[in-house]
Amino acid sequence: MTSQIRVKSSTVKFITRAMAVLGGMAAIVIVLIFEALAIAGLGKDSLSIYLCLGLVPAVTEEPFKQLGLMIAAFKQPKWISSKGDGLIAGALAGLSFGGFESLFYIMGGAGLERILTILMHTGTSALGGLGIYHGCRREYGRMVLWIWVAIGIHLAWNSLAILITQL
Repeated sequence: MTSQIRVKSSTVKFITRAMAVLGGMAAIVIVLIFEALAIAGLGKDSLSIYLCLGLVPAVTEEPFKQLGLMIAAFKQPKWISSKGDGLIAGALAGLSFGGFESLFYIMGGAGLERILTILMHTGTSALGGLGIYHGCRREYGRMVLWIWVAIGIHLAWNSLAILITQL
């Protein structure tokens, strides 16, 4: 016999959004480990640098910053009851990740252009949150599609940033 816990809608929204924010913050540590391993394993040629600065961050950051939301959503699929819930919770995951990532960069000397990066993380994670909404409905193809769209946008963003710094 399974027991169902009834939780008020406002509490559900708070929990899923808090999980999204906490997951976004925790993802910083996971992503730094993966990116450090990638950097250590690649050479100093142009392709390796592009992979480290362009591809690896996009492929690791997008799924990992959604981890807290994924845990909440797949534990309680009904908690992501609309596309809007997925978009908002995903955006919060990206906002927390982007905010913490940018804080580290700004402490290291980067400028306020990092605000645009926060917006990119917020937007791509919103798309990932839309994917998680579909995953909660067992539409796994759509879930994967939206996460790959987010990865593609992130990769395009990183590629543009690399190109601009080379000018």
